[in-house]
Amino acid sequence: MKPRAFFVVTKFTNPKGSTSYRVTGTKRDSERIRENYPTLEEATGRKQALETEALNFITASKLKTTRLTDEQIADAESAYHALEQRPVTLTQAVRFFIDNYREPEVKITLKAALEKFLADKIAEKARPHTVKNLRWRIGAFVKLHPLERLVSDILPVHISEFINRTGFKSRGLRTKRNDHLALSSFFSWASQNAPCLCVNNPMPKPRRIKIDQADPEIMPLETVRRLLDAARCYKQGKTLPYFTLGLFCGLRPHELSRITWSNIDLEDKVVTLGPTIAKTRSKRHVEIADNAVEWLRPHAAKNIAIGRYDFIAVRQLAQLKKWPVDVMRHTSISNHLTLHQHEGKTALWAGNSPGIIQRFYKGLVKINEARLFWDIRPKTQFYDCEKEQRVCRSKL
Repeated sequence: MKPRAFFVVTKFTNPKGSTSYRVTGTKRDSERIRENYPTLEEATGRKQALETEALNFITASKLKTTRLTDEQIADAESAYHALEQRPVTLTQAVRFFIDNYREPEVKITLKAALEKFLADKIAEKARPHTVKNLRWRIGAFVKLHPLERLVSDILPVHISEFINRTGFKSRGLRTKRNDHLALSSFFSWASQNAPCLCVNNPMPKPRRIKIDQADPEIMPLETVRRLLDAARCYKQGKTLPYFTLGLFCGLRPHELSRITWSNIDLEDKVVTLGPTIAKTRSKRHVEIADNAVEWLRPHAAKNIAIGRYDFIAVRQLAQLKKWPVDVMRHTSISNHLTLHQHEGKTALWAGNSPGIIQRFYKGLVKINEARLFWDIRPKTQFYDCEKEQRVCRSKL
């Protein structure tokens, strides 16, 4: 190894105009040197003395009795230098390695393991949004490591640093919990997979994270009416079924993206969500309110696909700049609970548990508002969509 000691002489002018020569550098014991001399000869002499002292230090260290080879001595020195900023000894570091490292059956990089993990999830019929979420969260962890980093090289400290990292966006407790769940799924798969990719699961022991839940954000009545009117005007109501089912049937966004007209029975006033549509993968029947039937009936015969297309355009037409997460579903459930005053009935209708309904949706809507909500119907008088669109655009 090259000696760490290195010294230089630099010339500089003092504030009063005189010239000095400065000797700077670092000794083998990490002591910093910064000394000024009036002449170049004195500075050069001091530099040579320091370099001689450093060489004598190296020679003395090599004369010590040891059974290590030159390569082992160089490796030990390198290890000591790597631990300079850590409050541990080389023996402690080695003991930690012995206690924690286990040779895997298969050595595979994090990136390659992630692709294999996601392929297994797809083979197990995981839904696309689940695979997308896992790719995004675990992929963020993988990107923080070198390309050649193996799954078996990951330690609990790496995961803790990732989950508690800081950035330009605020990382709330819910985000940290979701990151923990995604990585836990990945490393459980890696440690239990055959062949094994890492002998010890490096996930830190789970910590119970308590999250203060805020009330769900819901739409006021006037906003609901404006949204439905905008959807009816936009492209002859092409997107109206999507917003109607979200507002009056409480369907989740992913359920809305999978549903077709074959799942909707306007005569019996019911939407049937099969295992491939419902979030819980269990069949659910959702009663369609009378006002929702009136909104849906004119479009059922057209058999146009029910989807989120042109979603932003309709929002702009309705002058809705803010769109809270699942706001249509939250609005629907809150009004359903207030009207029926029965958390069990609302839970069965919404595909939730009575406890969740009682905890999050009770008291968000007044009874008179709920009655008006379930009585929002298409306007019976002549409705000039082109005029309404011009008015809406003028307000944007």
